[in-house]
Amino acid sequence: MTISRGFYYALLTMVLWGIGPVFAKLGVRNIPATHGFIIRSVGVFFFFFIFILATRQIINIPTMLVSNWKYTLFLFIEGFCGAFLGQLTYYHAQKYWETSKTVLVVSAFPLLAMVLAILILKEPLTFKKIVGALLIVIGIYAIK
Repeated sequence: MTISRGFYYALLTMVLWGIGPVFAKLGVRNIPATHGFIIRSVGVFFFFFIFILATRQIINIPTMLVSNWKYTLFLFIEGFCGAFLGQLTYYHAQKYWETSKTVLVVSAFPLLAMVLAILILKEPLTFKKIVGALLIVIGIYAIK
């Protein structure tokens, strides 16, 4: 059985997302959560700008917006929900709750994504998905 490249990216993402919350908690200890979110966002923009320059992946935004407006809208909505609102609420959770509990609850987002994928994207509901969803719910209940 061959392991897909996607698995390795997912594993690397898990490591990176596992490191991040510890630094987020350290960062918001003595400042408002909103300030932590803003500082983090400036950092993201800085590194994103460096990435664009280093990889020369500059895109023609106006052309993309017009030619792919529907897909651009989907990505804007994802950015608003996931990156903006999600990170804003995440930083407040980090400020007022234990990091170990915060990341467990936040990491349950696949449960909602799975339900929406089944309803909106018409992905199949399988026994494995049901078992995984139940384990997520049990895990959240166990730490609340």
